[in-house]
Amino acid sequence: MRWSAVVHSIEEDKGILCLELGSENNLIQFPLQCLPQGCRVGDVLDFSVSFNPFKTLERAQKFEKEK
Repeated sequence: MRWSAVVHSIEEDKGILCLELGSENNLIQFPLQCLPQGCRVGDVLDFSVSFNPFKTLERAQKFEKEK
């Protein structure tokens, strides 16, 4: 899945992104260290999100061992 977000504002340690889904109610906070260096308010960022079944299974197995 691919989607875009606009940098709505930048605060001390986070960027506030507005997902381009038709409403400003779609604001999310992102750590600044995870945003591209030098991004500014108004920049459009593209994201690609996918499911990783192998890492999900690995994580689930690790969690079970810790119980």
